[in-house]
Amino acid sequence: MYQKVYGEKHDEKYHISAFTNPVCPVITADLQIHLYHWGLIPHWYRTSSNPQEQQKELQDFRSKTYIARCETIFEKASFRTPILRSRCLIPSTGYFEYHHEKNGTKTPYFIHRKDTELFSMAGIYDDWKNPDGQEIYSYSLITAPANKLTGWIHNGGTHNGRMPVIFSEEDEKRWLQPDLTYEEITALMKTFSAEHLQAYAIKPDFIRKHPNDATILEAEQAGLFEQFQRV
Repeated sequence: MYQKVYGEKHDEKYHISAFTNPVCPVITADLQIHLYHWGLIPHWYRTSSNPQEQQKELQDFRSKTYIARCETIFEKASFRTPILRSRCLIPSTGYFEYHHEKNGTKTPYFIHRKDTELFSMAGIYDDWKNPDGQEIYSYSLITAPANKLTGWIHNGGTHNGRMPVIFSEEDEKRWLQPDLTYEEITALMKTFSAEHLQAYAIKPDFIRKHPNDATILEAEQAGLFEQFQRV
């Protein structure tokens, strides 16, 4: 379903950082592609009318809403309404995490599906109006506890031991259904099996490259992933 909706309409980027509040494609219940800002701003949020103060306030607030943890998503004020009425799919070909080595260095890994190039992650969104009346749509990515593979990779730093909620094609369709119950939503926010994922180390300078640079995904050294398989 996701591939049929997303098609070839996207502007292909190989790396996106949440900290820049980028505009990214998401798919909602109307099965249309929308461009929303990463870092959810809830509809009830109030900020200063001063433009300079507003930007700082928004940045500080959104730094807390890039990620929504599945275990607490129904409790957090920013998330508890969107999780019930405004769920979305976040298109992806993979994501990056750092593995913290024993010598103090960090090795970046690219994690992706084995069976399909394109897949979707779980998200929620909301729409907010700024003091000038401009409507801004924004979203959060939902995470779950890591599986064996992603837990080995993501072993340090902020949000360690976590991974995005990744859907099968069947669960994609269910996630967008508007009438799901609390129990049905909770059941969909599960850890994706390590059996369907692959990962490999990439070059440490990937973060400095232009997002459209395909060399971001080049492997650093063949065989580095064998370390995990020996653990």
